[in-house]
This record gives sequence, structure tokens and C-alpha cells, in this order.
Amino acid sequence: MSALDHALAAAALGWHVLPCGADKRPHTKHGLKDATTDVEKIRAWWKKHPAAFPGIVAGPSGLAIADFDVKGAKDGLKALARLGYSLPATWTQDTPSGGSHAFYAAPGGVELPNGAADLFEKGSGIDRRTGESYAVLYSMPPTSRDELAPAPDWLITTGELAASRDHDTSADVATFRARLTPGKPSKPVKKALGRFWPRDMSHADLLEAVAELVRLGQSGQPGVADALDDARDTYADGWGSEYRSHFDKALAGSVRRFGLPLVTFPLTKAERKAIKARNAGPATLPLSEGAAILDETRAQIRRFVSLPAEDYEVAVTLWAAHTHLVECFDSTPRLSFQSPEPGSGKTRALEVLAKLVHDPVETMNTTTAFLARRIDASSPPPTVTFDEVDALFGVRARDSQAEELRGILNAGHRRGAKYSRAATRGKEVVLEEFSAFAPVALAGLGEIPDTIRTRAVVVPMRRRARGETVEPYRERQNGGELEATADRLAAWARTATKRIGDPWPEMPEGITDRPADVWEPLIAVADAAGGAWPDLARDAAVAIVRDATDRPASLGIRLLADVRRVLAREEHGDRIRSTELLHELIGLEDAPWSDLGGKGAIDSRYLGRTFDAYKIAPAKPIRFGGSVGVAKGWQRSDFADAWARYLPEPVTTLPAESAKPKKKGKSS
Repeated sequence: MSALDHALAAAALGWHVLPCGADKRPHTKHGLKDATTDVEKIRAWWKKHPAAFPGIVAGPSGLAIADFDVKGAKDGLKALARLGYSLPATWTQDTPSGGSHAFYAAPGGVELPNGAADLFEKGSGIDRRTGESYAVLYSMPPTSRDELAPAPDWLITTGELAASRDHDTSADVATFRARLTPGKPSKPVKKALGRFWPRDMSHADLLEAVAELVRLGQSGQPGVADALDDARDTYADGWGSEYRSHFDKALAGSVRRFGLPLVTFPLTKAERKAIKARNAGPATLPLSEGAAILDETRAQIRRFVSLPAEDYEVAVTLWAAHTHLVECFDSTPRLSFQSPEPGSGKTRALEVLAKLVHDPVETMNTTTAFLARRIDASSPPPTVTFDEVDALFGVRARDSQAEELRGILNAGHRRGAKYSRAATRGKEVVLEEFSAFAPVALAGLGEIPDTIRTRAVVVPMRRRARGETVEPYRERQNGGELEATADRLAAWARTATKRIGDPWPEMPEGITDRPADVWEPLIAVADAAGGAWPDLARDAAVAIVRDATDRPASLGIRLLADVRRVLAREEHGDRIRSTELLHELIGLEDAPWSDLGGKGAIDSRYLGRTFDAYKIAPAKPIRFGGSVGVAKGWQRSDFADAWARYLPEPVTTLPAESAKPKKKGKSS
């Protein structure tokens, strides 16, 4: 393509063009005022000056252009990164001197100043082309103005810009690339680059592969810049050049997520002093501080969240603390905030917890691929807070992605649990396995599946009554206070690690099997903290387990409990007709059997199917007294085994000796 072709393409975009010589000076009579989009005039100029370069005048073209010079020790892009300003991705051209021009869309209705050299400190190598100033076009312009990003504030400011290191170094792609370690790609970088295929690469695989390269760049591995360019070309070869934007968006998101390589310019004496002051806090706190720190954590939760009872305050506090000690345990209980209606404080509870727990991952609509890799990549594992989880178990119940997520949530309570999948890499099928062990806090409407309920401390949230008040929570005001508490909690946890399991706690009487798995980590934290917390933890365990026992976890167990209620009436003796049992179950006012799930009352087939699952024999002919004679029904003995297995006696008391720890051994 000739320079004339470049000029005509620019004019088609509405850019005002004029011919410039090799010295960059305009060939026109009135200089920049002659710039135009008139095709005939442009053709006439190039007929007269066939070797001319197109000059683009910024103001009338609606452009703001950043000019980065490279000469000797001067490097505009590196200077911009050093100063901490971001360079949004946009259409860019290289210049013959080794620099570049970044073209941005100027804001409408704003008169920008004329461009001037040394936009920042003198010799920075960063020039601005706005207003009545121009830049030479050396290549074919973009096909659409949509390829131009809005101009950043630092480029269009009307005042003076001072060099500063205090600007927000946000995760921006240009800044990221400017800070990457140069050199040939390392072996890990080459391996990561091998994950890109020109065909059959899904968008999910693209996100994973780009993220891996970004993490390598952040850690200082050399050659990531070249690898990113190669990966972008490979991906576009398979899907078409228009998909380059997909790659760019994936890169921008990964940079925001995983951060930037460390700044390498030397720090001033004042900066070193400030960093030292920020890091002056204790790396550990003595074990004796545990009770006070748990008291502080409980008080912070109580400030902003209205929980249904003090026992739940104790449980939530211990759960938050156990996330900082999770590597000491073989299992991690789920924490589930559930309510029948919105507006009950579930989301606020997760927001507050996210500031108190270890390495929070807040989500309400994550993908399996992200969650599995996020958990697997961290040691200790992160803490997942999952809001609106009712969608995962309700409307999305048949979604294959939701099914995989539920698998991670179910299995990840136990150390060693894995999420496994077969991934396609081109024509090759690769088996992948990721650790799923991580603390998880959930919030949602309605009920949760039995597989999670039995592994969780379930907090039944309610709307606040008129007399119940909490402080309004604002992250910008209160987030720092909660994070300071979390830092103290983490510092104490580093010391408490040696105390956990020395010995393992004795469970209160009646708390065995799955409830013991749930409460052992929480009571172990309380025992390590000392003070009143061992007793508070055991009292809370008894009360919450008893409450869960009183409210059966599933419809099947609810049915067994209600059958026991019916047969407890004296008039039935030790047997009952099937029709009579059905009639009395439907008549229970506090039971769901008269309209189960909006589908009407249960029938004899429902009873038969449900009883069969618990190995209860079908109704059989039994002789009844009086005029009834022989009729189909059940005897009390038919239910004895199911009642013994699924309706144990409720936890009622806490023996004094239960607080005594047992001998040191392995966690159950």
C-alpha cells in the first residue's frame, strides 16, 4: 500500500489529512489549516508530492495522540510505566525511530490544548498531539474508529502534569508489558505457550492459557512479552483476525486479576521508610492473645450482621478463624446462610466475612474452570464466598456447569478431594486433576441439598425485627477496620498452628459422625484460643446440632419423623392402616404433605417410593380389631430400623467432662 492509500483511508475515517515531507513539515500553503478529508484534493496533493507522508491533524479529526519517543536513555513507554500512568489498549503505530503513536478518541464538546513536547517531566520522551497539532501516519489506519479507545485523562488534561510515583498502578496491559522481564522465553514460558492451538481452542481454554502466561510474567520469568505476541497470532490464525479482541480482553482481565510485575526503579529514602512502617506489625502474636482476638472478631461481626442467636455468632467467628488455620485440618465445614425471603442479611454476612477470612474469593456466578484452578493454585487454599447459591441448586440444577460446581462444593470439604476432567488440546486429550479442598461460605434462598447441609453449619437468617439494629456497613469506611482484625487473626493463627491437634478436642456427648466432622475444626480453634471460648464453642455445637436435628434435613427424614408422631397416638396401638396413615399425615397442619411442592397432596405411591428407599417393607395385610377386619397397613416394628438409623435421639446436655481434651492423636 502506498502513502496515498494510507491518506485516503484516513480521510474515509473523517481524519483531516495533509502531505508532509521527510522532515515532517507540511507541504501546504497555510500549514495545518489546509488539512482536509476531500478525496480530490488529497489526490492532487499526492500527484504533486508522490513521496509525501500523510500528516493527521488531531483536533479536527477528533483525536488525541500520545507520541512515545525512544532515543538513547529516553524511552517514553518505560517512563509512562515508571510514573504509574496507565496506557489503555488502542490502535497504535510504530515510528521509524523505534517509538510509537497511540491514537485515542478525543472527548466530544471539549476544546483540548495544542500538543506540546515533554508532557511530563523534561526528557520523559512522552509528547501529546491534541488540538492544533499533528502526527505523521506511517501505516494503514484502522478500519473503524471503534478500534480507538477513549483518551486517558493524563493525555487530555488542560493543566500541568507533575511527575509522581503516587498514582494508582492499576493492572493495565501496557504497564504490564513495559515491566516484563526481557530475554528469551524460559522453559515454563515455552510450556505455557504450547497450550495455544490454531484450531479447536475454546474460549475457556484461552482464558486459562493467557492467565498462566500473565502469572509467569508477574513472577519475573523472561520472554513473556514475545510469547504473548506469538500466542495472539496463533489464536487469531485459528479463529480469524477479528478474534484478536477476544485475546486482548482475556489478557486485560488476567492482568487485572494477577497484578503487575514488581516495579524495578529504586525507591527513595522516604519511600523505604514508609514501607518499613507499614510492615512493622508483628508477624505472629502470642497464643495467649487468642481469646481477645476471637472476641474482637465476634464484635466486628455483631456490628454489621444480625444473626439469629448468640450461638451462631460463636460459630461464624470460629469459622472465620479456622480459614486461617485450614491446613491443620483434614476437613473444613461449609458455612451456609439461608433464608426463606430476600433482605435477611445473607449478602452482608458474606461481605463482612470476606474481610475477615484468609484469601477471600468472592463470587456469585463463577465457572468451574476458574474455581478449580484458583483453589489448586493457592497454598493454603483460598476461602470461597458464594452468594445467590440458590440459583446453582434451583434454576440451574440441570446445567452441566452447575453440576460440576456442585461437585467441587460437595467434595472440597475433605482434604485430598480432587476435581478431575479431560481437556482437549488440539487433537490430544489431556487428563487434568485439581485440588478441591477449600473453606466455602454460601448464601441463598430456600433449602440447600442434603449433601451440603450435612457438612455445614447452617445459619437460618431472618429479616431484622423493629428492635434489632446493626451499624450500616460501607466498605470504604469499615473495610479497613475489618482487614486490621483479619491481620491480627492471621498473626495469631501462625502461632496457634502448633497448638491445633495437641491434643484433638473431645466432642460433646451426642455429637458424632458427620456433625463431629463439622465441629471438630471449630472447637479445636476455640481450645487453642482458651478463655471462655472452649465452653462457648461446645455450647454452640450442642445447640446448633440439636436445632438441626429438630428440623429434619430432607423430606424423607421429615416423613419418617411425622410417621413416628402419628403412631405415637394411643388410639393406633402398634399398627395402622395405610389409608389412615395417609389421611393423618395430610392432616398435620405443620407438615408439607397436603400440598407437596405445589403438586397437591401425597398419595400411597409417594409413601411406597419413599419407604422403599429406607428399606421399609410395603404395606401388607394386617388384622385389625373391630369392624375393620383385615386391611393393608404397617406395624410399628416395620419402622423401627429406619427410626433408629435416621432419627437418633436429640442432643440435650453437655457433660462437664466433655470439655476435657483427649490424648494427642490423628484427627478423626
